[in-house]
Amino acid sequence: ELDLSVLFSPKNRPRKHREIVKFPAVTRDIALLLPVNVGHDVIEKAILSAREKLLERVELFDVFVDAAGEKVPVGQRSMAYSLTYRASDRTLTAEEVTQAHSRVKKTLQDRLRNVAEVEFRE
Repeated sequence: ELDLSVLFSPKNRPRKHREIVKFPAVTRDIALLLPVNVGHDVIEKAILSAREKLLERVELFDVFVDAAGEKVPVGQRSMAYSLTYRASDRTLTAEEVTQAHSRVKKTLQDRLRNVAEVEFRE
């Protein structure tokens, strides 16, 4: 038995509304080859530290470790991310997305320099 008045009470469920975005998003994938001790939280923080205004979402979609060391060196792993770029007021050009993506990559290299040597696989 459910008491729907409690479940849907405004005080129990703050509502956030935002306008539906009219312009398309552009997604670029990036894969990083890193030591296994570098976690997702470190990578995500480094990406977000770029404070890229066009970056809407960061999503980890693949982690690959090769125990045999044939495709990825032993002690390292490949972490692949999908980065979504969008402007709320216009359709982005390929050049705008490329520049934003380059800034994010540069920030990743700078932020992770002390942690590991970063190799991009795109």
